[in-house]
Parts: sequence; structure tokens; C-alpha cells
Amino acid sequence: MKIYHYSLQGENNPEATFEQLRDIVKNMPSNELQGEVLVWYKGLESWQKLKDLPNLYSELLDVPPPLPIKPPLNTPPKLNGLELVKDFLNEQFEDKEDVYEVMSEHFFLIFQEKYPHLKIDIYGVKSLVKAKIEDLLSHEALKMNSKPRTKIKVTFPSGKSFADRKVIDTFLNALAEIGLDRVKTLGLRQSGVEVVSETKHETYAMTPLNGYYVMTNTSTAKKIEALETISKLLKLNLKIEQYEL
Repeated sequence: MKIYHYSLQGENNPEATFEQLRDIVKNMPSNELQGEVLVWYKGLESWQKLKDLPNLYSELLDVPPPLPIKPPLNTPPKLNGLELVKDFLNEQFEDKEDVYEVMSEHFFLIFQEKYPHLKIDIYGVKSLVKAKIEDLLSHEALKMNSKPRTKIKVTFPSGKSFADRKVIDTFLNALAEIGLDRVKTLGLRQSGVEVVSETKHETYAMTPLNGYYVMTNTSTAKKIEALETISKLLKLNLKIEQYEL
């Protein structure tokens, strides 16, 4: 027969059988008092409160044990704020130049809206934004060195290739090799702006090249997409590769 030892409020009580303990607990005046009973029996490492032994508690009081607590679904992990910012930026931008271009456009539009009477060149804004971002990224906690930079290499059937340190330079050199006049005839657009235009867009950053303006205010992925489209339409059979530096 299993013997139970019980205690309440520090009092040392005699041993009891299961039936005796059940009568003792049931006759207590409150649920709170019932749960505070200390119990020990062979197999327990130490005295436990009855409320911390849900199976025994339910048997003594003839009540079902509590339902198991299910962990909440899709509980977001606890992340360091700066690490989350870094991971987000790494996902959104494959190259720092992408950050400079997008942020320059953003602040340029805000500035134009606030001071419509002033004429500010977006290249000047980009230079200032770049300096500010470089200053922020110099902080150890925000350095984005965990992910290598994505670069591209464009190879022509003749064997000539371009793989500059900056994606934007590879993009421009490849377009110049193809011929900006040929690309212009395609009427290719990105973000509603011609990739190669005879006029400079008022808002988006466009780089002057060989008498034309080239839309460069795009991500690395968009530049690759433009080159692939041009290659297909003009049947150039370009080989466009991505690599990490």
C-alpha cells in the first residue's frame, strides 16, 4: 500500500493512505488551501505542493487534470534589433550602390516636395546620402560584412567581357559595347523610365553616356534583367554571370 506524507503550514502530520489523504484534502475549506498542502511519497525527490502534482491533485478531488498548455504558433524569435536591420538590408540590397541610389531618390523626392522652388541635382543628393550612410555603416554594430557583395560579369560571343568592381560600371560598359542607339530602339523601360533615353529624367538617377542617358537607379537584379532582355531581343547571346566578391 502506498503511503503519503503530508504537511500544512509547517505542521508535521501523520502518514496517510490515499483514501485518508483524499478525505483530508476534500474537507479543507478552500481550493487555495487544498493546493498548498505539501506532499511526499516514495519516488519524489523532495516535498512538493499538491497543486504542483496535477495528476495526484485531480485524483484526490475527482476533477480532470488541467489541459496541456500549447506553445503559441509562429512565435517570432527574439532578435537583436541591429541584427534584424542588418539582415533586412542584406536581403533588400545586393550592393551598397543600390542603397545609395534608392535612398537618394527617396530623399530627393521629399526635398522637392518641401522646397519645390529650389533646383537640386540628384547627383549632389546622392553624394551627400552616400557620405552619411558610409558614416553610419562605420559603426561596428551596423557593418554589413556578413554577406559578400554580388557582382556581375557580362561576356560577349567574341570573348570580350566586363566585370568591373561596381555593378553599375559593368552595366554601362556592356550597354556601350552593344550600342546605346540599338538599345534605344527597343524602348525598354524599368519603373516607367526608358533604360536608354535622349533626355534626362527629372527624378530618377540617369547616367550620361555617349550622348544618351542611362537609367541606373535600379538594383543589381534589375540591371541583370535589363541585360538579359536586351540580349534576347537583339539576339546577342550574352553570357551574364553573378559572382560574389
